[in-house]
Amino acid sequence: MEILAPRFSGFCPGVKKAEDALLALRNGTDEPLYVLGELIHNHHFIEELERRRIHTVSRIEDIPEGAHVVIRTHGIPREVEERLRERFRVTDLTCFKVKALQKVILDHDRAGYAVLISGKRKHPEVQGLVSYARKVWVLETSEEIESFFRDVKEDPTHPLHPPQPVLLVSQTTAPHSLFEALTTSARTHLPRHTLAVHNSICPITTHREEAALVLQDQVDLTLVIGDPSSSNATKLYERLKAHNPATWFITSVDDLPALHPHLRRATRIQLVSSSSSPPSQEHAIRTYLLTHYGTTPSWSD
Repeated sequence: MEILAPRFSGFCPGVKKAEDALLALRNGTDEPLYVLGELIHNHHFIEELERRRIHTVSRIEDIPEGAHVVIRTHGIPREVEERLRERFRVTDLTCFKVKALQKVILDHDRAGYAVLISGKRKHPEVQGLVSYARKVWVLETSEEIESFFRDVKEDPTHPLHPPQPVLLVSQTTAPHSLFEALTTSARTHLPRHTLAVHNSICPITTHREEAALVLQDQVDLTLVIGDPSSSNATKLYERLKAHNPATWFITSVDDLPALHPHLRRATRIQLVSSSSSPPSQEHAIRTYLLTHYGTTPSWSD
């Protein structure tokens, strides 16, 4: 079996930078470290951090007074960060792309702009982004976008009346198609509003998807490595699955035996990791595949 991997597979630069900084922090102190929320959406990685006494907590109340706290890569709400800095030593590992987007939103808010965000309103990144604007809406689907602008058109008391400046941005891992739907609708339905369009989608996720799509035409099947809670992983899988049905989402080697009927017939496969999948996860899966499906697969019917 030949295993192909596209360019940009695995940790994105923001996650890699956060991992390096966190492990350097770990090596420099014996004290326990605390991350408010999952550093990245990958439970295998979170379990590994726990073994290193880097604890993931969901509430500020779960952190001992005066402890060293790390801000997750997705960022956190502005007011939560302020509370952390009042009580703890803080290391901010927010992805530099997300940090830059927070500043864009804050600067436009101060300039009097309303803000429209395409993305998932319950995603930690978006929950942080909305805290940087006073007048802000999150739109999750093309149907929501259509409904929103219909309300603006039909309701003269809508907060976007009278015409005012509006900033259009996206969750960094949201689909391009959703952001395009937002910008197209805004230009159509807000002709008298001043629009500032800021494409904040991470280019790495886009480059990975495009490279994987090219390889899909050269392989028998594709395995996408990720965690179901990861937006970039599920988006990658959905796009590849739509292009070629012979695509499966896996989280670990434990998922591979069930795919034996497909794997045993494959001579060439694509293995692609999401931005939140650690190298150790891909290495274990690659080793398993080569061990069981080499020139003489050890599997039997």
